[in-house]
Amino acid sequence: MIIYFINIIKKTIYIIFIIIFLSFILSKHSFASDNIFTIEELEVSGQIDLEFSRNNMIENAFESAFDNLLSRILNSSNYKKIGDTSLKEVK
Repeated sequence: MIIYFINIIKKTIYIIFIIIFLSFILSKHSFASDNIFTIEELEVSGQIDLEFSRNNMIENAFESAFDNLLSRILNSSNYKKIGDTSLKEVK
């Protein structure tokens, strides 16, 4: 009789642990910050004239976004080391 109750208790504990484990796996909530690699509200401006180049504006935006991303990810000493990287190396 006691063995029967012990087996029932073990089964319920296993089921509870499986439910908790599956809830952690299936939950989409991350404990880390989700937007650390997101660059928002990037503004690049330039004068539009006869020598206007869309590619230059895109490269300026890319370089600004990369600098912004580096400043979020790296600490200041490492940022100073990598901050002078050319745009070709970054791409």
